Amino acid sequence: MENAQRQAIQIKPRKKGYKKIRYWLLGIFVVFICLIVLGAIMTQGKPLLSTENLPKEVNDSKLNLTGYNSKSNAEIKIYQNNNLVSEIQADKGGNFQADLILKEGENIIYPEAVYNTGINRGYDFKVAYIPQRNGEPQPDTRNETPQTNSDNQAVAEESEVAIKIPKYEITHEVKNFRYDGGVIYMVLISPVNLTSDNFKDDIKSIISNLVKEKGNKISVEIYDSKSILDLQYQSVYAPSSTRKMLSKSELEQLGWHNVASYAGQLETMPAGHELAFFPGTFTNDKKVGKFVGTMGFNPSN
Repeated sequence: MENAQRQAIQIKPRKKGYKKIRYWLLGIFVVFICLIVLGAIMTQGKPLLSTENLPKEVNDSKLNLTGYNSKSNAEIKIYQNNNLVSEIQADKGGNFQADLILKEGENIIYPEAVYNTGINRGYDFKVAYIPQRNGEPQPDTRNETPQTNSDNQAVAEESEVAIKIPKYEITHEVKNFRYDGGVIYMVLISPVNLTSDNFKDDIKSIISNLVKEKGNKISVEIYDSKSILDLQYQSVYAPSSTRKMLSKSELEQLGWHNVASYAGQLETMPAGHELAFFPGTFTNDKKVGKFVGTMGFNPSN
């Protein structure tokens, strides 16, 4: 009898110990589930960049950026080094994409989704653009005559002029479309900064440089989005059998990203040379309306 009582006394503490362990494990499980649910709530509607397959260093300035997790058809703003460089619209599934041109050195990129309830900012992505310079011959300056101050000043002035021409790329050369035989050049530039109209001077520099290289009997269409540029080419200049009609949403995007159009030596225009900013939209547009306008512009003068 006494032995049975002793065994019962020893078993009771063990049962209490097991019960505490079960409660402790159950508590950890509940906390774990709560953290998962909280994380899902915090990331709901937050625009996320697809960076898993993107390197941290690149030698090409062009970067195609894709993202997901925003709300359906949300307005997405892409920032690069704290500068707004692209405004796009997500699709019905919350996915979006943008074409960026990187600056030399480190680029910090992040998206923002604009909702009626406020702005939801995504996470930063850092990528370094390091231009490929390997293999370029280094000049031999051992036998060069030292430059005078005036020579140095002339070189500096020439370099300054060259720097003023922003980077651009001719993506399409369209012939036999203008009635007078002039060539149309479709040009891609970096996303414009819409905080001021300073970008207009960059546009004029690009057109002046093209006229210098190609002659004045040309037309130039300038875009700051590769995807919109390709859409416009497909809808207007591609062979008629493959052309497609643009949707209302695509036309709106075209109005925002067709930054400028220039026509040179075109007899149907009063001045013969005309430059239009954001020709695909109107002055009441909420994003670029204040920059819409047309002017006479002859780069040869």
